[in-house]
Amino acid sequence: MFAPNPPRSNLFMRVLVTDQDDEVIDLNTDVYHPANKPIPWIWYTRQRKINRRIVGAEGGKGSWYQKWHARYICREWARTHGGVPPKQVDLVKIWYSIPTPEWVKEHGPYVPHERYQELHRQKFVYTADCATDINAQLPNHIRARYGLPAAPEDEFKPWFKDRKRAWEDKMKKRRARGYNPYRTLFGGFSVLVFLGAAWWRWRELDVENEARARRRQERE
Repeated sequence: MFAPNPPRSNLFMRVLVTDQDDEVIDLNTDVYHPANKPIPWIWYTRQRKINRRIVGAEGGKGSWYQKWHARYICREWARTHGGVPPKQVDLVKIWYSIPTPEWVKEHGPYVPHERYQELHRQKFVYTADCATDINAQLPNHIRARYGLPAAPEDEFKPWFKDRKRAWEDKMKKRRARGYNPYRTLFGGFSVLVFLGAAWWRWRELDVENEARARRRQERE
């Protein structure tokens, strides 16, 4: 966004859905499509930045986001098409180079649409198989929520993270290195006991000082 490393290309994301009849549908997700060209809109949206992030405009090249976004498209298509999922979802990176300041100085301003038509390139960056990819299918409780027919129980492919087993394996390795997982727990408990005792003693001193002040006032 800012110098000394400004963007050198305009980047877009195209989402292609292949349905059960092998028809490929472009979801027209970015400003390469005429309906999406009026920018900025009255209401601010970060959708273009999200699109660029997914197809790899920034750090990480979007590898984590691509699979989950494509799987979301699989589910959303099924939700809005009577529960029938597509065969696959393709994410396509589209870009064209931004002319340098020297070029603009010599040739004058350019029309982005015309430059896109002349120079744009595209690259398929991810393909999701909606039948086999993890979490690419609508679970039956979501189907029931939207009044869609139930799918066979083995159709949904959940993501088993095995966090408990991973945590146990991690603790096993740490114990092998001499780590006591309860040491911190008892240490924290000791701190609470100390603070509680200190607060109790402070309250006793406060009560004693108030009583001493009342007796002094009575004598006067």
